[in-house]
Amino acid sequence: MEAHWLTDLDKAHAETLARAADARIDRATLASLADLEAFAALNLVPVPADPVAHLVAGYARTRQYIEHLTRYDPSRIVSISARDGYIYPMTPRKILRRVADHALDHFNQLEQWLDWQDRGVVPVPTDGWAPSDVTFDEDTFPVTESELAAWLWRVDRVMALFTRRAAGLTPAQLDWQPPNGGWTLERVLHHVARWYAYAAWLDEALPEDAHARYVEAHRRLRKQVAHLVASPPPPDTAYYGNAGVPLSLADMLQGVLAAELEVETTGRLGPVTSELD
Repeated sequence: MEAHWLTDLDKAHAETLARAADARIDRATLASLADLEAFAALNLVPVPADPVAHLVAGYARTRQYIEHLTRYDPSRIVSISARDGYIYPMTPRKILRRVADHALDHFNQLEQWLDWQDRGVVPVPTDGWAPSDVTFDEDTFPVTESELAAWLWRVDRVMALFTRRAAGLTPAQLDWQPPNGGWTLERVLHHVARWYAYAAWLDEALPEDAHARYVEAHRRLRKQVAHLVASPPPPDTAYYGNAGVPLSLADMLQGVLAAELEVETTGRLGPVTSELD
């Protein structure tokens, strides 16, 4: 594990703070850089490289966030942005809806992919799917304890079925490449397992002030990198991006440092191509 990452991160952080203090970096850019580093810290928790084990672990992690959503103001929208400029505005009810939709949509995808493999039946696109940047009026409605219990029971049942079905797949079924060049089922499972990446942002909301947001995001990232340097993860674990693609520690930290350098050089942070494209 490369110990120099901590020095590199600290140096870039100090330079960015200095430029922000001189107004060479605006608040919106500083906030975007903070969000990038907060996502990096979240993604640098090692997860099982086995896709089914990751699905189980990912839901367990997600459930920890959603099982106490009633403690939050239902109308307050907490937002975080991804490196590609995509905005995730979240409320308690929206997180519940997105978790349930994610489970159902991708369970349906798994079944359609198997029909595609076995019988050549081309999948029917999911009807009514809404991306994370869409917020419905009902997403700001209160969530009662009884409603939350009902949501959790249903999602638990879907995930039990989803996991059991996925666990019965062969390596060939998981690795099968769709004729249109789409995702394999292994990649789909790793993507689904990462749904904590949008469920987390009420419990782990960053400060609204751009300077405080950036300082806190750096603290989280540095703490996680220091932990990984001191205690390298087991060989059967990995890190995954939003699109279910495995990434190395070096990949993610080089991305953070490249973003820091871009901001230091230009004063701006331009969007990159989405992982999901």
